[in-house]
Amino acid sequence: MLERTDPTQLVLARLKIKTLEDLACEAEKCRREGLRIVLAHGTFDLLHLGHVRYFEEARQQGDILLVTITADNFVNKGPSRPYFSHELRAEMVGALTYVDGVAINHAPTAVNVIEAIKPDVYVKGPDYKDASSDITGKIIDEQSAVESYGGRIHFTDNITFSSSTLINRYLETPNSELRDYLDGARARDFAKRVPKLIDQIAKMKVLLVGETIIDEYTYVSPLGKPPKENVLASLRRGSEIFAGGVIAAANHVANFCASVEVFTCQ
Repeated sequence: MLERTDPTQLVLARLKIKTLEDLACEAEKCRREGLRIVLAHGTFDLLHLGHVRYFEEARQQGDILLVTITADNFVNKGPSRPYFSHELRAEMVGALTYVDGVAINHAPTAVNVIEAIKPDVYVKGPDYKDASSDITGKIIDEQSAVESYGGRIHFTDNITFSSSTLINRYLETPNSELRDYLDGARARDFAKRVPKLIDQIAKMKVLLVGETIIDEYTYVSPLGKPPKENVLASLRRGSEIFAGGVIAAANHVANFCASVEVFTCQ
């Protein structure tokens, strides 16, 4: 038999969205009442069944489930990402009844969130269980942060999907050239060829031909505008010199290839 949801018990999704500071205060109040705090963190660009199962399992680890969302400028998943803004992503997550509070994290990792909220359990998906496969190294820092005060990390074990794969495959990207390139790359099975191509590049000897440019940056602080001149007065704080032109390109290429030589003139 179906159970009718009591509308008086529903909380609007957008009302669950707090600042990180407010979320930390709410967590402390709950902790003083003896409640166990669970924290989940991620991008959650496109909410799917994998996320639903993930949040369900996370909620079972304690009494209060808090979720933090990576802010737009810290999402590094390629062009035109995130697909949805952090405000919309936060509201989508907040719409789930077993999520008690949501905040947007303006930092590249969840370490600052963990230190602020101090969850009893920090939950990550099964794809993070093998720390060596996380090329960013973030999960190691986050696990160290949660264990530093006696908390623990829990890896879920349920169905998974990739928001990036779903977005790239089924949602339109505003850049038509990029969309055509991605479609062609998938048809060529390009992802499986990338490691071999990188190995080939690593053995190459490269010659770069171009002009050497020396860039000097001078750093100043504005002092104001003289009353009789249309110029801004400033105080010199310092300067730096950088190798530009073909030298800058050579420095980048040297990170990938066996050897690099430069032919240039001034």
